[in-house]
Amino acid sequence: MLEKQYRNRLIIAILSCCILVNLFFCYTRTSVISTVYEVFFRGNLQPIQQTAAMDRLFAKFEKGKIFLKFEGFDLKEFSGNNLVPLFYFRSVFAYYPGRILVGEPELIIKKGNEFLENPFEPDDEWLARNDVNYVVTLKYGNPIGFDVRELSKEFQPLGARGLVPVLMRILYFIAAGLLVLLMSIFFSRLMGPEQRRAESFKPDIFSIFSIVTISMMFLAVCGHSILMPLYEWDSFAIWGLKAKVLFYEGLGSDYFQNPNLAYSHLDYPLLVPFLMSAGAFSSPGYMGEMTSKIIFPFLYLAFVILIYNAARWRLDRKHALLLTAVFASTPALVRWSGAGTADMALSFFYAGSIFYLIKFFDDGKFYNLAISIIFALCCALTKNEGLPLVIINFIVLLIFSSKPLFSIKNLKAPVLYISVFIILYLPWFFFSSNIPKIHENYLGQLTIAKIAGNIDRLSLIIPEMILQFSSIKSWGLVWILALLAGITGPVFFRSKAAFILWCLLAGQLLLYILIYVIYPYNDLSKLLSETIERLYLHILPTGLLIIALQIPSPEKAEEASPATTIIPVMATVVTAPAAEKPQAPAIIGLPAVEKAPASRHHIPPNIIKAEKPKKAKPRTVKKDTKKTPRKKKSS
Repeated sequence: MLEKQYRNRLIIAILSCCILVNLFFCYTRTSVISTVYEVFFRGNLQPIQQTAAMDRLFAKFEKGKIFLKFEGFDLKEFSGNNLVPLFYFRSVFAYYPGRILVGEPELIIKKGNEFLENPFEPDDEWLARNDVNYVVTLKYGNPIGFDVRELSKEFQPLGARGLVPVLMRILYFIAAGLLVLLMSIFFSRLMGPEQRRAESFKPDIFSIFSIVTISMMFLAVCGHSILMPLYEWDSFAIWGLKAKVLFYEGLGSDYFQNPNLAYSHLDYPLLVPFLMSAGAFSSPGYMGEMTSKIIFPFLYLAFVILIYNAARWRLDRKHALLLTAVFASTPALVRWSGAGTADMALSFFYAGSIFYLIKFFDDGKFYNLAISIIFALCCALTKNEGLPLVIINFIVLLIFSSKPLFSIKNLKAPVLYISVFIILYLPWFFFSSNIPKIHENYLGQLTIAKIAGNIDRLSLIIPEMILQFSSIKSWGLVWILALLAGITGPVFFRSKAAFILWCLLAGQLLLYILIYVIYPYNDLSKLLSETIERLYLHILPTGLLIIALQIPSPEKAEEASPATTIIPVMATVVTAPAAEKPQAPAIIGLPAVEKAPASRHHIPPNIIKAEKPKKAKPRTVKKDTKKTPRKKKSS
């Protein structure tokens, strides 16, 4: 008993320590919370100085067409490799639905500085033919200057007009609300019968500490989403730009065929931009960006609720709240939840797909499989990485649901899973098949020759991935806890759910190693430093579920039936040798047995009903009083 108490206190202490470490790094000087405080409350625009300058510049022009030129920027130095892509990406986003031109319309721009290699000098005829209204020249210096030449005041209508786009915006907003409603319905299905029953919540200091931590992190994500513009490169160069395209023009836009915008991954799925466009870019300036990110705090909150219910599935309330607070305060999660990128959303949808898949393995109920399919579909419609993650889910389902292996009789669940998913995914597949694959195109790079030629990259990839697990600044102690859960050895792997989670985690890591191996460019070290934290965000829920399955829960242990532990002890007492006729020892909670029963193989009623000793006593007394007078009459 004391050992269990000490173990319980140790677990609480470890989880509390993890929360404190996370909070420390969430509030450091370089954290997101510190950035929000500096920019919004102190008015210090230094963290977003360059993006804010581009926004102020292009806010002066009426929406039309601008030819953008760069002078004095060297492609071999920082000015050409970093500043030019940043200025170009931000100007395209800030000026949209106006158009930014930097060269011929057929020029494929992937890195944002290809036009510096062969500078294009348009003549007046070219400018007039392409309906250019302004020529803006950025000049490198300290500070960076600019010249503006106005050519025409005849502005072409840009974006969709009339009643149709208004109705589409209303539909966007309604659909986003329906999605959140569906999520809440799904979460209600998470609760098992033992969790749905009414429970009196007795708050303790650790539960209150967990709830306060979760609330603080939610407010931090709200502040990051609502008070800050889109300042992460991917947020405005990819997701924010796509959201503006959907808002102003819809799926019929020429954006999806524009090689000048190839850097924004034209073929990326549109679920997150769809949700962002529901927030509306109709407000001017930064306010439009802020309203576009209003969906992200709700996605974060839904994510936290999902993790809590997943932890509550195996743990008592106190441990589940502590583990959820560890997750909610993870510095990398807090940073990317309000940044306006799709990584947190992908992680959320994938977490739902694997958790419901684990629940299906546990209880065999097909509504869990159906919900897993819906989450998997959202996962595939969020990022290109989502589709191979769904394939990993299918492979695991195929292997573990058929006994014997690949038995046709037991393939009902895998066939249903992949069939429903394909049917729901087909509309996006047909739409995206017409989009030119002019960026990375990983599927086209997936060849044996490519893998063999880049196998030496593993010497750079694997050490970097191992170091990421130990990055306390990004992940706190989460991955260290998951490692401790894994080194418990064969005892841990007796749990089928835990073994499946480890298989899923291994599949995810192998997938990302493969992506880095077939990456088509030579700047792999730069790509690793920019993306590895976000990729690990996708596997964070798997690590949390592994930890949740390993933590022993006192409440769950106490829910076991007393008969499963007491009756075997009874059997050893009853089957004692008859010759010795020993008096049965008194067991805690049971009356002592004075006489052996008539049949050696019969267990007395007072022992079978050991949990109700008060009812057992009067029955034995009544039997003894009735037997004695009958014997006297017969004599």
